[in-house]
Amino acid sequence: MDYIFYMGIAAGVLSTFSYLPQLIKVIVRKSAKDLSRTWLVSSGAGFVLWACYGYLESPQSWPLVFFSALSLAFAMSLLALKLRYK
Repeated sequence: MDYIFYMGIAAGVLSTFSYLPQLIKVIVRKSAKDLSRTWLVSSGAGFVLWACYGYLESPQSWPLVFFSALSLAFAMSLLALKLRYK
């Protein structure tokens, strides 16, 4: 594995897990009023497209697929909490 692969892993970890502090904050405070529904839906759609792109591009693009799917899960969790805690 070369440096490009590790760069992809680092980018995936950093961008995906950047959702966790917000997710934790919403769960603890039981409030998601400051989150934009449009942002959550559009970023979710972007993650679906990135995952599809990675899957279709190459089997070696599994980090792109994996981290896009995980980011999608985090974004949709935030959206569900947004709808729950109106």
